[in-house]
Amino acid sequence: MSRYQLGQEVEGIVESVLPFGVFLRLGDRTKAYVRRRELALDPDLEPSQTVRKGDLVKAMVIGLEKPDKCLELSRRNLLGDNWQDFLKSYRENSVIEGCVQSLHPHGVFVRVAPGIRGFVPLNELSEKTIARPEELLWVEDRVEAVITRIDSNRKRVWLSVKTRLRQRERALEVFDQVGGGADEASDPVITIAAPETGEMITPEVCALVGPILVVDDHTEVRDSLAAWLRQHGCEVAQAGSLAEAFPILNQKNWGLILVDLNLLDCDGLDLVRRARKHESQACICVMSSPDSLAERAAEIEEIEVSQVFPKPLDLCDLEQFFLRLANGETIKPWRAEHKQETDKATVFPDLTFIEAREETPIQRLQTALSWMTESLRAQAGAIFWMNPASQVISSLAQVGLSSVNRAASYGLNDSPVKDVIREGNFVFENRIDEKSRARFARLLDYFNFESCLGVPVKSLGEVQHTAFFFHREPDAFSRENLRSAYVGAALFSALLTEDALDRRVQLLHPILLSGELGAGIGHEVANKISGLEIQARNLLRKISDPGYPPGNSIDHSPKDYSKDSLKSDVTRVLDLTLDMKETVGAFQQLSRVNQSQLSGGGCDLNLVLQRAEALLRPIAGKDGVRIDRRYDPHLPKVAGNAIVLQQVFINLMLNAIQQMAIKDGDHRVLAVNASLAQGQWPIQVRFWDSGPGIHRQLWEKIFSPGFSTRGGSGLGLFIARSFVQSLGGRLRVEESFIPLGTTFLVELPGAEEGTGK
Repeated sequence: MSRYQLGQEVEGIVESVLPFGVFLRLGDRTKAYVRRRELALDPDLEPSQTVRKGDLVKAMVIGLEKPDKCLELSRRNLLGDNWQDFLKSYRENSVIEGCVQSLHPHGVFVRVAPGIRGFVPLNELSEKTIARPEELLWVEDRVEAVITRIDSNRKRVWLSVKTRLRQRERALEVFDQVGGGADEASDPVITIAAPETGEMITPEVCALVGPILVVDDHTEVRDSLAAWLRQHGCEVAQAGSLAEAFPILNQKNWGLILVDLNLLDCDGLDLVRRARKHESQACICVMSSPDSLAERAAEIEEIEVSQVFPKPLDLCDLEQFFLRLANGETIKPWRAEHKQETDKATVFPDLTFIEAREETPIQRLQTALSWMTESLRAQAGAIFWMNPASQVISSLAQVGLSSVNRAASYGLNDSPVKDVIREGNFVFENRIDEKSRARFARLLDYFNFESCLGVPVKSLGEVQHTAFFFHREPDAFSRENLRSAYVGAALFSALLTEDALDRRVQLLHPILLSGELGAGIGHEVANKISGLEIQARNLLRKISDPGYPPGNSIDHSPKDYSKDSLKSDVTRVLDLTLDMKETVGAFQQLSRVNQSQLSGGGCDLNLVLQRAEALLRPIAGKDGVRIDRRYDPHLPKVAGNAIVLQQVFINLMLNAIQQMAIKDGDHRVLAVNASLAQGQWPIQVRFWDSGPGIHRQLWEKIFSPGFSTRGGSGLGLFIARSFVQSLGGRLRVEESFIPLGTTFLVELPGAEEGTGK
């Protein structure tokens, strides 16, 4: 008899985290399981986003132990129901934000609050007619929508992105008329026709998935699952054993095969292997108890099934998976990504820092060196660089060298460090004796050690760097460690090459950018020259008139030859001349950026923004874009060089203008806001555009070199982020709502915190 009761509140420590749920160990050592759906109010969150190994979790008992089943718990039941709180905050016609949860052939499901989702029918996604929701939205995209209907009894919400789009268009129209600051208008809301049942699985979805084969020796599970699928319009066949299933495999081109892991006459994975041998293109999934799935995770990974479903089956999980298949999503082989760690040592247990694009390559190099030093069980590590011109060796990155003798770095030119760089050979020394002490004397002055490894590191095909690892004990390293050090050197090489390419592209960028701005600047200069010519001719005509100076005229028509009038004419000529001079000068500056300007003294941020806007005004005007500036006049000086920052802002504004140009609509606005903030970066500059928005999955990819959604060079945003990082700041997408617009955020240090004066 179980020691626990249904509804009892318990707590335990998380022992393992798997994609389908987590296992806990209670205080009396009882093992318990919490399926993914029962971990949080949002049933489809990955368990790793909710809890971690070692967390203390409180939960409620919802299933008692059985011989083949451990205690089952629900954390969700203790989190309460936030539906009433939702109703207090929102009603029909309210505007709400949400994240796209899943795509349906007839619309999109959006998570609007924890545990609450809304449905946007296909015809309410856009003013234009679209055939499939993915033409506009992807999973994880942020959207703004208007609530068109709330069904309190069934806790369902219907939304309209189209209505919100109309509201924004009207708001932008008012913005254009009054110059910004207007409240948004609201449209009368039309109740839309949406699936009353709220069912995600429709006959259309079933047709896209294809015929389904269910193989399970438990009659109740097999029959019930097959009946549920048929009710939704699926074509289903059943088998209770391998003997029954094998002949059926060749009868159809199955879209989906659901296999029980433990069949009476064989291992369910044997059926998977046979299906693969017969070149079946079906998507194959495995079903079993959570314990069995956890125990055999490695085997399941090896055979590369598409998904696993713990029993008792969660039909919502099946629905979500069906939608992924129906939408043509590429299903990667299932992996127990969060299974318990093993004791087996790996060179790099985590390489996620390689993709940390918000960090510079040199910052990631420091992280990689830390990982490598730890993996080799070294006490210290360093990456040295030899200047090709001066031949001086210096430390580019280091770990565990707090006690290093800085003065000794000048002697590294007469040490094995220089030998490794020049000759490209390795150093492997496990014991410093009298014979080797003379060779390592200069390096020993730098850091006292008994064992060391040194390997060459290439960058752009040349060896100008080397990685060294040290230990104060003798015999600390093995030949296996040396091979691992070479693996680390390959990673260091990639990061150093990336850094070198970044700097070269930065220096090339003014030429690329000048080409994009050239036509607009030429048009602007031509207009100013025309205005200057007209003003000069008017002035010449005035002073050439027989009636000049006043009193000599034989023409008695009224003319203004006063001193103030002539002064005003000359002033206009001078203003046009100075304005043109500033425009041309700012354009010329773009081609004079050198490496020394990638950092430097403080500058007036507002002035830099104004100059960037002046350069882009012709292009913005041609594309019908209105630029709205809102600057804080009390901003302190910002760290960095004015020309470099100007390029950053031009890149971001030009990108926004180009994005808005591809979106239908007459009201295009680029809002630039500079303000003070608290924290690591006290100065913030936001660039908001009314363009089509950026899919959430692309927020980082757009900063990769060569990535472009418009067929351009794909370097603008990459260079902008690189410049901002070189100034000690950060550039990222702050938010983006499809299809309402995007906000880029530039965060910068003040001059006193950076390298400024």
